[in-house]
Amino acid sequence: SAAAPGGEASAVVELLPPPGVGGEELAQRGVRATFAERSLEVALSPPPFPGWRLKLRLAAALDAAGCRCEVLAAAGLVRLHLAMADVEDEKEEGAAAADAAAAAAAASARLAPRQELLPAERRRVAISKYSWADGERTVTVWLEAPGVHEAGEGAVRVRFRELSFDVEADLPGGATHTFAVTELPMEVEVARCRFAVKPDQIVVKLRKWAAAGWFKLHVHR
Repeated sequence: SAAAPGGEASAVVELLPPPGVGGEELAQRGVRATFAERSLEVALSPPPFPGWRLKLRLAAALDAAGCRCEVLAAAGLVRLHLAMADVEDEKEEGAAAADAAAAAAAASARLAPRQELLPAERRRVAISKYSWADGERTVTVWLEAPGVHEAGEGAVRVRFRELSFDVEADLPGGATHTFAVTELPMEVEVARCRFAVKPDQIVVKLRKWAAAGWFKLHVHR
């Protein structure tokens, strides 16, 4: 915190951008800051890139008209200049400034190590590169998904049904990659279908109900 011209209390909060967003991209994308008496919100524009939003509740009252947001592309950060509301009692003014400083320190502590700017919504991208092979009792499908092995547990979700299946994978880079077959040639045993994550690849195993040959993966009825 600091004393602004005229003796008014002020504070500065510096926010680090989300992983993968550099200073130049930060300057190009729309950064919007909204200030209220006891809260503030900072948003980074959504798609075609992922969007992020941060909300903070403050113990001290702000002078919203005197607050402003500054993008420092060279430093790769967003700086918030907070103007504190006037208080009649000097003790209350000192307490307000201390509260603002504590809120600023807490915000910086949360953002810097933990990257608290959370994705608002992920882009959805269809997986177009895949291959498949027919076996006597099992059909295997290979889906190309760069970086999927680094995405972490729970990033890949597969739903099996008797005549269909679909895949969702949250890959590094902020996009959810999807693949779906809505009409399989024959029924599968849902309980015995499986999938596995390999380097840059998702492998889906479909267990057939009957040992009959499949001549195509998608069927248009």
